[in-house]
Amino acid sequence: MLNAEEWLLVAAEARTCLESAVACELRAHNEERVSQLRLPQELWVEVWGHLPMGDVVSISHVCHLWRSLALASPSLWSTLEVFSDMHVNDCDCEECGSIAKHCIVCKRCRRTPTLGTKNTKLIRHLLPRSKSCALSLIIRLSDYETKELARLITPHRRRLVRIECNDYDSRIMAAFLSHFEALRAVRELSTDGSAPPVSFMKKIKLPSLQQLKVRGTPFNDRYDYASGRLVFPSVTRLVLPYGKHETLILTLEVVPNLEALDLDGSNDSKPINLDYPRLSQLTADLDGVQLRRLAINTYSLAIALYTPQRRSFAVELVWGAEPRSVPFYSIFADLCDDVQLSICSGLFDDPKAASRYFRRPSVPIRVWNLHGTDSHGRHRRITHHPKDGLETLWEHLSPSSLSALCIDVVLVPIAFKASTGCWALHELTINHSNADSLSFANDGDVPWMPELRVLRVKAPASSDDAAPAIPGARRPSRTVYTQSAYRKRHSVEAGVS
Repeated sequence: MLNAEEWLLVAAEARTCLESAVACELRAHNEERVSQLRLPQELWVEVWGHLPMGDVVSISHVCHLWRSLALASPSLWSTLEVFSDMHVNDCDCEECGSIAKHCIVCKRCRRTPTLGTKNTKLIRHLLPRSKSCALSLIIRLSDYETKELARLITPHRRRLVRIECNDYDSRIMAAFLSHFEALRAVRELSTDGSAPPVSFMKKIKLPSLQQLKVRGTPFNDRYDYASGRLVFPSVTRLVLPYGKHETLILTLEVVPNLEALDLDGSNDSKPINLDYPRLSQLTADLDGVQLRRLAINTYSLAIALYTPQRRSFAVELVWGAEPRSVPFYSIFADLCDDVQLSICSGLFDDPKAASRYFRRPSVPIRVWNLHGTDSHGRHRRITHHPKDGLETLWEHLSPSSLSALCIDVVLVPIAFKASTGCWALHELTINHSNADSLSFANDGDVPWMPELRVLRVKAPASSDDAAPAIPGARRPSRTVYTQSAYRKRHSVEAGVS
């Protein structure tokens, strides 16, 4: 027989065993339940892949599970953001002046402290985590600090495919590239719209580079011509902002296999002195040309770059500046066979243009954008066009070649004033702020549309103009209405006679 004390011990042991069994059962149940509710690991990696590098580092210190998952995903560490805001030794800012004035030194090493932070040491630890993944580098350093970064990247240079400089100083990119003889995997250099143009301090081989953005010329002021001239045969798109055109021919010789040219206009009224026959020779095989902010001094340049063989040719006007775009209507004469044309309005707001041409603060101006395509894949576009002169378009583009037309309602009487017939037009889209109020007058000179099949009325993105009545058109042989409401169909049908 067990005495009372022994019974108490047995009861305590039994209670311990029961509690342990219950806890084990609950733990197993909770783990099963949590595993059912837990997101797949691939989804976590996909979400983390959209975070900046600093946040990815923080995620790897949340818990053991997240750290193991992050360290096992090399793609998370393939985009490296390198920054430094360290003050230079001879910095004359107020904070550095205070340190020098009070003789502040480190208690441990007795050195004068340097203000600022940099993460190059962190980059040294993160590079091995990317393993064999392609690397993207985002640089925000001073030009004298790029040497240390180049030493870190050199062992991994064969994996580097993208370099971007966030600081608006092309010297930083030039200084970093000067530490390499070749970067054979790099495909992109500062192609983001907010990034500065690229320049080079010496010859470098970039056989995989596809797009180049330069400020007039890729040669830096400190370029070492003894290293040889730059040649990028793999570049197919060239972007030249800021209107630096005097060195355009020199830049085009660097990219012999160019396919697309994106050229920005200039605010300077001085004429551009170029060898235009040589320019035409270098750009003869271009597939597409885009001219932004076409000004007076770039008019001759635009004429030299235009040929009917271009698959794409686009002109963006500086509203209010001469010359007017009427001569550029000739680019639409290249379109033939199944032409689709769009003439739509938009708001143009350029503070510089407003102050220069109108001597007043910037106010949004209603402008018109023309875009045409044909069955041969040719594209022609004029943007920021004034309302006047649109009827001149038909002198170069035959209305009989149109198969589809999208037009704002206020332009219908103007655009068709000189047109007598759209014989092949089978689809007409009219932009109107209120389809229910659309009306057709019984008089007016409108083109004949015997093949019209689709008449579509839709509201534009924004419309502030009061639309007049559309002149009456002859009833098409067959009409397919695409309005979302039946009442809109009757409103349109009542006006077609």
